[in-house]
Amino acid sequence: MAYSSTSRQDEAAAERDALVAETQAIPAETMLGFNPARQTLDIARLMLEANIARSRKDYKQSAEILSKAAQAEDALNYDEPPDWYMPPRESLGAVLFADGREADAESVFRAELRAHPKNPRALFGLSECLSAQGKKDEAAKVRSEFEAGWKYADVKLTMADL
Repeated sequence: MAYSSTSRQDEAAAERDALVAETQAIPAETMLGFNPARQTLDIARLMLEANIARSRKDYKQSAEILSKAAQAEDALNYDEPPDWYMPPRESLGAVLFADGREADAESVFRAELRAHPKNPRALFGLSECLSAQGKKDEAAKVRSEFEAGWKYADVKLTMADL
């Protein structure tokens, strides 16, 4: 992820290939929490591939891959804490937003909030989408919810962080 986030595409692709090879070497019956390890690590592969596409500003491809990652996350068995920690929908919403598809991004952030209520990162994304669409009153309400959940954070969140 670091390589793709710093435009080092060849190295990111090499790491993705290594991840795929390592994942395939794991016996099929190996579990990671309540889920097959391969199933969980496939989400990691999808997230990395989407990040590579996102760093090339290929938002359409990134969104398609992140949609698959979100579906794969939905297919995981419930576990507490979850077996996969990086919600693909946060990244999907940010990619759709970057592509100028604010209404689609709004829907994605709302879906993330149904799955993870009061998630400050999703509230932030939703607030940005609403603002971009001129839904000022609703954006202000959601922004207030975000600020309440983010008040102890020591970083300023941006859409690029999602």
